[in-house]
Amino acid sequence: MAVDIKNYIGAFMDAYNGPFDGLWANDVANIYTGLNSLSTIIPGMESVPNLAAFSGTRQKNVPTDFEITLTSAPYESSVEYPLDNYNLDSIGIFENNVRELARKARYQFNKLVTAVLTTNGICSDGQNFFDTDHPYTLSGAQTQKNLVTASDISTLAVANKLTPTDVEMANVILDLFAHLIGLKDRQGDEANGEDCRSVTLLVGDMKKWTAAIKAVSNERLSNLSDNPLQGLADGGVKVKPIFVPTLTGDSIYMLRNDGAVKAVIAGEVVAEPIALGPESEYAREHRKVLFAYDAVRGACPGRYQSAVKATLSNAA
Repeated sequence: MAVDIKNYIGAFMDAYNGPFDGLWANDVANIYTGLNSLSTIIPGMESVPNLAAFSGTRQKNVPTDFEITLTSAPYESSVEYPLDNYNLDSIGIFENNVRELARKARYQFNKLVTAVLTTNGICSDGQNFFDTDHPYTLSGAQTQKNLVTASDISTLAVANKLTPTDVEMANVILDLFAHLIGLKDRQGDEANGEDCRSVTLLVGDMKKWTAAIKAVSNERLSNLSDNPLQGLADGGVKVKPIFVPTLTGDSIYMLRNDGAVKAVIAGEVVAEPIALGPESEYAREHRKVLFAYDAVRGACPGRYQSAVKATLSNAA
């Protein structure tokens, strides 16, 4: 007797809602589900004023000055099985295909977030998300950067940018964290310096990633020196290096993962599994059963102060 198609829905949901250690998008993005529009206006955080002594009238900044639009688009993935094979299957042999579909559906958020980082679109202040001249005062007279090179942070110049050592990566991570916590919001306040205690380091190259893993894991480095990151660890700061193969080139990304407003905003309007079993019109017409997943999702830049992009270079 064939396995009930409903069992496949159960297998899908079990896999989709299970633990996903590789879903790093949850750490660096605000992911909203149940959105009711393909285009959602996200109020900007830049307009929240500092507390000031009351002077007879309230200070009122307008959030729409720094809003951004989250645009969602339809996505789908489908697997189909010959009807005869399905009818003869009494043990659920196709279940692993359905579970793999669930994994791909869940992990798509990683791809959406990666696309935001690499396409470097416009964020709420009108600048590219990673840029060298983000205004951090309301007048725009003063600027700051979250796109850095060795001319900004000297430790980004390493002996060989293709194979940085754990010693070099430890210094890079320390200096990137210092840069991150120094970024200010549009009111001139520190955006991260008071409470940032956890960051994610996205690396697209295996050798850079392993060097970063060694740098954050060991009290002593390969040259037997004390690890400068130990001070961060002693202060309660966690650094989580993640390998992202789709990130190419010499750049690494540090993103705050413990803030209320994160570097990327992602959303989902609708997401549902679809099962067209042996009694469906689809099966009668095509002599196949179909299992599919439809989703309407999107992602856009969030708070640029929660992210820094750095490019390694060879020392002169």
